[in-house]
Amino acid sequence: GLGQPWADNANGFWPSAHAEIDQLPFAGIDLQDIVHKHARRIAYFHGSVNTWAHRQEYADWYRARGHELATSTLDYAVDLPATYVPPLLARTDYRAKLRQLGDPLIVAHAPTNPEIASTSDFLSACGRLGICTQLIQRTPHPEAMRMKASAHAGFDHLRGAFSANTLENAALGLVPLVGLRPDCLQALIDAGIEPPPWPRVVTL
Repeated sequence: GLGQPWADNANGFWPSAHAEIDQLPFAGIDLQDIVHKHARRIAYFHGSVNTWAHRQEYADWYRARGHELATSTLDYAVDLPATYVPPLLARTDYRAKLRQLGDPLIVAHAPTNPEIASTSDFLSACGRLGICTQLIQRTPHPEAMRMKASAHAGFDHLRGAFSANTLENAALGLVPLVGLRPDCLQALIDAGIEPPPWPRVVTL
């Protein structure tokens, strides 16, 4: 799985830390012990600023070693290309309440990395429009979900493809706000997935 913390500590294309990914035990699993030599190998791309910047180099590197490519987000799926495999979500009992007449509009935003999640633009736009924001950072996941559920909508980012944040927002019953590139939207349609009826956010 590309997108581990070591990837963002790298400068440039840096496969050496995980060059032989099947030889590195992960979460107590030693893949050498369980993977048959004829098994299909998959490199799963998920996040990481550095990996995104060098995505084609990583894609070429893993393909050359017989890996098939899969990814958690549509932008990687389109650009590499790779098979789109959305991340699994943790179950939660939290559900957002419908906004009542006279209630202030509250929009939640839970960026992993505010510098690439349009966070400053989001806060600025909400300030101009008088919209209340629920900024969630460095918070344990169950508490983050509870805080999200106190809002009416959830903003992800404007990078062109939704992340697990948007999927969580939709699961909680929030109106998901995310910038979606036309080619990413088309990728959903090509995969036989009905595009969700979310508001199309292009700019703040």
